[in-house]
Amino acid sequence: GAAVKGKSKDLKQARKNQEEIKKAAEAQEPRPAIFNVRWLKDDKVTRDGRVKKAVRVSADVTDIADGETITFSIERKNPLTEELEKIEIEATVEEGKAVGEWEINDQTESNHE
Repeated sequence: GAAVKGKSKDLKQARKNQEEIKKAAEAQEPRPAIFNVRWLKDDKVTRDGRVKKAVRVSADVTDIADGETITFSIERKNPLTEELEKIEIEATVEEGKAVGEWEINDQTESNHE
């Protein structure tokens, strides 16, 4: 019991320090962040009589309000020209996530009627 009794002052000070650190962290300016960017499972959709591949990209966000728009910038090599092209996919933030969709012609499927 005596050893514990002597440490109670230190424990109280440690708790006080933790509370001050927590208050300081909460008072900091918000820092918008986009993280955990990932591709979601591909879906095939038909539009205008053509099979297209719907590719979706998703990310988690912090300190970005619902309804805000973010833009994913993706670089890829064009399969026909071998040139590097930049694709921009817009997504709306909802409940800490943003999901954008990009439709491409599916070259692996027959597009005949």
